[in-house]
Amino acid sequence: MIRATTPTHVFTFPNDIDPSECERILITYKQGNKIIFEIREDELTVDGQSVSYKFSQENANLFSNMIKASVQVRILLASEEALASEIINFTVKPVLNDEVLTS
Repeated sequence: MIRATTPTHVFTFPNDIDPSECERILITYKQGNKIIFEIREDELTVDGQSVSYKFSQENANLFSNMIKASVQVRILLASEEALASEIINFTVKPVLNDEVLTS
């Protein structure tokens, strides 16, 4: 991910789990020991087996440059079963000027 940009992160669910039927979805982004950002089901776009979230420039700027970050998806099914994805690690890349661009 690059700071000060508007990436869309897409998470694909296994075939046996329909994201539109999940009671809760929580996506947590963390850097070091600090939770940077969390996304809940009402902020996500569901498309078949995938959920996605488009970052704002401001949200992308919450992350620090060149420091490993992690993301994990957790869900609660109607059966009250709670599941979690593997933790995905990524590096946050810098921009030369992290000003939020507006029209």
